[in-house]
Amino acid sequence: MKYTLSINIEHSTFNPESYIVTPNALGVVGHIIDSFNTGIHSFNIIGSYGTGKSSFLLALEDSLVNNSHILLANNGQFNGYTRFRFCKIVGDYTSLQNLLIEHLFPDSASENLFENLSRFFAEAENRDEFVFIVIDEFGKLLEYAAKNNPERELYIFQKFTEFVNSEERNVILLTTLHQNFNSYARVLNESQRHEWNKVKGRFLEIVFNEPVEQLLYLAAKRIERISRAILNKGFKSIYDLAKNTRFASSSIEYEDTAERLYPLDLFAAQALTLSIQRYGQNERTLFSFLESIGEGSLQQFKESEHTTYNLADVYDYDIYNFHSYLSEINADSAAWAGIRVSLERVEGLFDAEVVDDAIKLVKAIGMINLFGNAGISCTKNDLSLYAKNALGIVSPSGVIDLLAQYKIIRYAEYKSQYVLFEGTDVNIESELLKASGIVPRSKDVVDKLLENFSLPVEFANATYYRKGTPRYFEYVISDYPINKQPQNEIDGYINLVFNESLTLEKFKQETSTVEEAILYAYFKQTDKIIDHIWMLDKLAYVQNIVDSADKVAHRELKALMNHERSLLNASVLDALFRYSQDVVWVYRGNEISINSKASFNKFLSRICDVVYFSTPIFINEMVNKHKPSGAMSLARVNYLSHLLENSAEYNLGFEDSMFKPEKTIYLTLLKNTGIHRQFLGVYELDAPQEESFNDLWSISEAFMESSKEKPRKLAELINILKARPFKLKQGVIDLWIPTYLIIKKNDYSLYNDMGVFIPSINREVLDIMQKSPGGFQIKAFNVEGVKLDLYNKYREALSLSQDGEFTTTSLIETIRPFLVFYKKLNKYAKQTKRLKKTTLQFRNVLSAARDPEKTFFEDLPLALGFKDSVLTSNDEVLKSYVELLQNAIRELRSCYVNLISRIENALVDSLCLKSTDFIQYKKELEERYSCLKTYLLTDKQKAILNRILSPATDKISWYQSLAYIILDKQLDNLIDEEEAYLIDNLIHLFKELDKYIDISRKNLAHEDNFIRIEMISNDGAISPQVVRLNKDKIDIAQKVERQIDNLLSGDNEVDAYALLMILKKKLGDE
Repeated sequence: MKYTLSINIEHSTFNPESYIVTPNALGVVGHIIDSFNTGIHSFNIIGSYGTGKSSFLLALEDSLVNNSHILLANNGQFNGYTRFRFCKIVGDYTSLQNLLIEHLFPDSASENLFENLSRFFAEAENRDEFVFIVIDEFGKLLEYAAKNNPERELYIFQKFTEFVNSEERNVILLTTLHQNFNSYARVLNESQRHEWNKVKGRFLEIVFNEPVEQLLYLAAKRIERISRAILNKGFKSIYDLAKNTRFASSSIEYEDTAERLYPLDLFAAQALTLSIQRYGQNERTLFSFLESIGEGSLQQFKESEHTTYNLADVYDYDIYNFHSYLSEINADSAAWAGIRVSLERVEGLFDAEVVDDAIKLVKAIGMINLFGNAGISCTKNDLSLYAKNALGIVSPSGVIDLLAQYKIIRYAEYKSQYVLFEGTDVNIESELLKASGIVPRSKDVVDKLLENFSLPVEFANATYYRKGTPRYFEYVISDYPINKQPQNEIDGYINLVFNESLTLEKFKQETSTVEEAILYAYFKQTDKIIDHIWMLDKLAYVQNIVDSADKVAHRELKALMNHERSLLNASVLDALFRYSQDVVWVYRGNEISINSKASFNKFLSRICDVVYFSTPIFINEMVNKHKPSGAMSLARVNYLSHLLENSAEYNLGFEDSMFKPEKTIYLTLLKNTGIHRQFLGVYELDAPQEESFNDLWSISEAFMESSKEKPRKLAELINILKARPFKLKQGVIDLWIPTYLIIKKNDYSLYNDMGVFIPSINREVLDIMQKSPGGFQIKAFNVEGVKLDLYNKYREALSLSQDGEFTTTSLIETIRPFLVFYKKLNKYAKQTKRLKKTTLQFRNVLSAARDPEKTFFEDLPLALGFKDSVLTSNDEVLKSYVELLQNAIRELRSCYVNLISRIENALVDSLCLKSTDFIQYKKELEERYSCLKTYLLTDKQKAILNRILSPATDKISWYQSLAYIILDKQLDNLIDEEEAYLIDNLIHLFKELDKYIDISRKNLAHEDNFIRIEMISNDGAISPQVVRLNKDKIDIAQKVERQIDNLLSGDNEVDAYALLMILKKKLGDE
């Protein structure tokens, strides 16, 4: 048989017919989608060699690019995109930067990787494409990074993953590894490991473990059969046996998989695959086994009519190839040790004629025990059938009986299979009797109960049916009554108190002031419970003294301990719910009569009614829970969208015939409560008419009112709603907070967790708020008296209506010209100081604006030297104030143009240009410099010449292009201190070009020799001249040069002066 090369994702073609969709593959896709929608963009898919990671990547590509639905159907999971681009890269031992440049932009890359990436994604966005960057064999890049300048490489990794993980980026990075990320960092020092962990933290690791049946199918497909007749007549029956005994999956097909693996039988294939997964390293895979040649390999194996490559052969393979691992302590150490012991016993007890058969059977049984799942059934007939057809044992029944007779194997009825016999000499009953005289019978039961006691959470049925909110009570064991607030999904506690030194009266006194939802159970008699705890202590004692190698004894002791724990639970429940005198029920210091399970549950509901009296009636089980489903998250988004956009419509625009979850939310939360109702023919949102919602509305209103003086975080309101007397479920809070904010949207300012003002609530804001609502802040408007007068005066000055009420909308309408104006300023306008003092103060206020109300009424007037009281009382002052604002806006808007004008004036003056009109002097410059020979110029001079000669659409763009050559950055990034530098260097470059005009006009050939000379002496200057010498005269010139050199005095100053004087005369003669 021939091993087929593994998949190369860059070149391999995906074949959907040969790909098996497994639960693992679907799970990985689901994990990626869910994580992406929470903001994660970078993933490490980790799985050993040959598990199908590369095939999975190609299947994902086919599903999205070709819409094949193999792994998923695109329903807008990726930000609503319908077009996808997969950039597939096979990792190499090189720098990440080099790899990305080579594969993503090989022909158009600049030196800056992230400029390239920005351009790459901008182009993808223009094509309306969602990008997947897929890097297979990512470990090679990590190996290179760890061994070649790790600091630099890790920096590139960090910046790249930060770039990809940006929320605005429509991209997913998928990488594959064969081992954990940290496995590649062994050679790094502590500081480098810290940086390595930073990189690792930017990826979400997803384990890729394909089931055995998928791996076997892949292996079968990747093997090309060289004609090998099936000699074994029972090969098909072995396949049937493996499925019937449930040792192998029933989904494995004979023709497609099992038959192709011949002579490896299905039992052996299953065990071999699991053993390689469990013990193998990277280089040991199912595929490398199938490929290998030589002693013990499958390709060299010689089967017969009654033998296959069987379980006994797998045992030998594992021992030979994984000896080092199996020699160490691991989860299967005991099982392997048991097989070795059994084999040694066979060799010592059996005659020569049966010893080989017995050894094969022991190995086979050992493999079945190790790699069979819990549901396997392997009777004597099953084992005999396998022994005949796979192990080549003629009379297996007798050998099986002989092994059982010598107590090497036994048939375990509870397992329905043969196991290797492990006997024990420990008399557990006798040891427990001895322990009774050693282990004390402690009355300190709380710690032991906490170790061993478990009870289900109790559900308060009646309050749920009445109010719709599920209420859960958790059991808490303690020696003193607790007093703590229930958190998260838990709404109350059933506190079981075991303390014989605490009197009942003292107990009732301690609980009388507890206001939380806690029902106490005071245990008066604990003897029976203590007996069970004492038995558990004795079992633990015996367990500690029994030899750890005696697995049978330890298994028996473990079973006994589990049994005793169940009895302990039953005895506590017995005491609780047989409603005898042994337990006293107490609530808020009063004894409560509970005489049945029904009365117990009824009282839990009564506690909820007392403690959580402000909980509204909200019957919607889909959202009234701690963690609504993913489907309800989408319904929530759709409901809020309708609330935002259609609040003035009947039923928020939901169709009467539609009954989707989002409409159900609307009906139960807004319509049935009267929050959304018709008034004078118009639908509006207002206070609820349903009485049970009044407290929720009132507390929300009080919270809003309290934010007038100082912003308050929504986390504070959320904490109020999570505690008594509300204790709303998280699903309801996640609905109520945005619903209330939308209803009251005209009454407050909203800020994000960075303190940045949010002008309006939209879909994007709601999405962010769903992930982290607590960080948002609100500040209710407090516009009265002087502030209101100023507001109206200002709107009058801006020719805006003054009739409406003060709302978020009207405030934004008033201040928007300033906010929008500042936002649109370029960087230069935002940072230059070459402005009037008032303009600088005006700009500083806008740049620091967080609270529009404060900015509008306090900061702007104060910064410009005005008092709000004067502004509202004196029209002339207000007019001056508005003019000052308008002048500041005008100066900021024109400052960048003024910068261009200053550069222009300097250039025009320095070059003595005839015209000041851009079109005219641009043409003049083109004529002046068009004759220049580019081979005479430096790169920077060439760049300037290109700008001069190229067509220019407008003056600003032209000067920006010139400035970029000098500054190596955009002109709008210029700081004031760089302006003189820019102008000087720009003029210098033009002057340099002037020097080449004469040379270029002499029509010199490229091969001609020339020198440009410009001399100045105390008796006047000689004009610049170009000395040209034809190449035919070079030899003569060099001869003259040598003759002159021989005549020189050796004094450098004298020689230089003499030569220059000669040169001056010669040039003068010309």
